[in-house]
Amino acid sequence: MPLLSRSSFLLPAVLLAAFAAAGCGHTNKLAQYPIAGKRAVYRTTISGSASSWVTVQSPVKGTVGAVAATIGSVIMGDQAQRKLDRAADPDTIGQAIARGMKQSSADYLSLRAVESLDEDPELIVETDVKSYRIVSNSYGLAVSVEGNSRIIDRSTGIVVWENDETHVVPLSQTWIASAGGRIGSSAAGIFNAAKLFALSEEELREVLTQAGRVAGEEIGETLREDVAELHEH
Repeated sequence: MPLLSRSSFLLPAVLLAAFAAAGCGHTNKLAQYPIAGKRAVYRTTISGSASSWVTVQSPVKGTVGAVAATIGSVIMGDQAQRKLDRAADPDTIGQAIARGMKQSSADYLSLRAVESLDEDPELIVETDVKSYRIVSNSYGLAVSVEGNSRIIDRSTGIVVWENDETHVVPLSQTWIASAGGRIGSSAAGIFNAAKLFALSEEELREVLTQAGRVAGEEIGETLREDVAELHEH
């Protein structure tokens, strides 16, 4: 069974809202600072504020079963967090995000990669992993990776270009959620949490890496659009 697809299913608004806290931003000064053809050193970092968290939601009230389900969700949430911490490799996620930016900057700006500052590059291209997250609730199971890439002019320290992208990957579509009122949201949330635990750490690591790769491609696509807009004027 494939673990992810960019169009596996349409995520409901409630599931997407779990990732709404992720920031986004865009800077484009390519018109003021022509950088095509310049040398660039590429760096990948992990943000000092980088976060990884798991949300396992099972909101119900009023019955003994509901209380048991809520207690279970807390326990599962703690276990899921430890599993994510073991599975995640921020460096690998960062490299996956950075690939999209490196490819696009070479394709559309003809930037020439160098290995270090000893080669006196005019630019520094940084990619930062800001967060990686998992949410499991009655609407489904999804993973999110947020990355930021920016191009810095070394002589001035000015950020010439920057973009933030968060990519949300749906991992499964629950049959329980589609059953409507016949099965409560608590059961659906626990069902999806069980799907999370069914993933091996290796599978979870691969999902995070692939989400990072797609986020990097989206950052690169934004750069392409900005370069295209530059040539329209």
